[in-house]
Amino acid sequence: PMQSAYFPICIEKDAEKPVGTIAMVQNGDHAQIATFGVIPSHQRRGIGSMLIERAIHTAWHTGIRSIGLSVRVENPNAISIYKRYGFVVQPEQTRIVLVKKL
Repeated sequence: PMQSAYFPICIEKDAEKPVGTIAMVQNGDHAQIATFGVIPSHQRRGIGSMLIERAIHTAWHTGIRSIGLSVRVENPNAISIYKRYGFVVQPEQTRIVLVKKL
């Protein structure tokens, strides 16, 4: 079973370092996205979508039934991306927390 998952991705032949990453930590049937990002020069190419989809797929197949994450209020682009993948804002939180039921 997944205890934590880290998915680096490198898509260019000349690149010697990952251009994006997502990391999750499992707690029972819930996982928390600890970090997620794509370097600015590689954004808007679908890399972030691939990483989120891979994380969701891996989580589902290892028994995770919800994924949470925190995001800054002043980052509406990130919030929009997460909502596109079914994450829902948890209004009772003091910061924006999004959760996806799997």
